Amino acid sequence: MLTLLVNGEVKQIDEGERLTCLIHQQGIRIEVPESIEINGRNTVDCMEKMDQKKWEWISTGPLFKELFAIAFPEDNKQEIPKTIEGLNKIDFGVIHVCGLIVLACEAIFAGKTKIFFRNPEHHLHPKTERCIMNVIYKIRELAQPDVAVAEESK
Repeated sequence: MLTLLVNGEVKQIDEGERLTCLIHQQGIRIEVPESIEINGRNTVDCMEKMDQKKWEWISTGPLFKELFAIAFPEDNKQEIPKTIEGLNKIDFGVIHVCGLIVLACEAIFAGKTKIFFRNPEHHLHPKTERCIMNVIYKIRELAQPDVAVAEESK
């Protein structure tokens, strides 16, 4: 069972075997207290606060490169910026994807494998939206056997 707060009221739902998606109408606030939340605000904030040395270490690693390439395949290819300053001057969608990758991997490496991706499509162009779940599926493989949760507002 997955415990949620829905507009402040505790609810429990059956978890999916590998991934639970919560799709709801506007006006409903969902919180997943037992999970690490990754959202459009904290992904951008993470990247704005990152220093150059950490960015170089992360962005040149094979895991980051693989996940970034999944988000931005050949028909929507983006280059990984060399500098954190350069990253933070471009489109919020690219910044968001980088922050999503960093925060999710940091959580998993810290042993926190229940992750709530709130509106993972936030800031993204439709070409990237269609790929972001593939990034989450790949991240989920790192977090086995726990469930990653993604939310999409409709």
